[in-house]
Amino acid sequence: MCLTVDHWISLIGIVITALFSWFLWRVGDKSARAAEKSAEVAKVSQDMQQRQEQKEEEERAFLSKLYLERVRKEANYIQAAVQGQYTELNPHTLQNARGLFQLTEYELGKYLPNKVEVIKKIWRVFDEHYSLLWFDKEKNEFSTKIYNENPSSTKAHCFQAGNQIENLVKQL
Repeated sequence: MCLTVDHWISLIGIVITALFSWFLWRVGDKSARAAEKSAEVAKVSQDMQQRQEQKEEEERAFLSKLYLERVRKEANYIQAAVQGQYTELNPHTLQNARGLFQLTEYELGKYLPNKVEVIKKIWRVFDEHYSLLWFDKEKNEFSTKIYNENPSSTKAHCFQAGNQIENLVKQL
């Protein structure tokens, strides 16, 4: 049984087609496995990103709580320092309140975005009160001059500013 040239050519064509089909199947199979691995990697990457975002959100919430506690503590100190001048003159508390560290715009925006305006109002009320009654612009320093000249009016202003700050602190 001898094959003719046409048969040999057909047989070679069938073998070559089979080899190409096998190679294509093999490439397709490897491609499918690579796609599965890629999907797994993408899923793991997405899960890691979600965990990272969750950790960042937890950290932001924790820091927001700490910043809010700090702001409340300092605002209460400011309120007590201002309103305390109503009953007894104590320049040191005012000077200490003036030296309290204020949060930066970045910190306010990142950790206390819904409290920014209230915090700024507290500092604005204190700054206005301080510069009006306790700061000598000529000497550029703290002074009790206005208090000494008109204690009753100064005490009334201290009480009023203290109440205003107290009401703002309640909004924190």
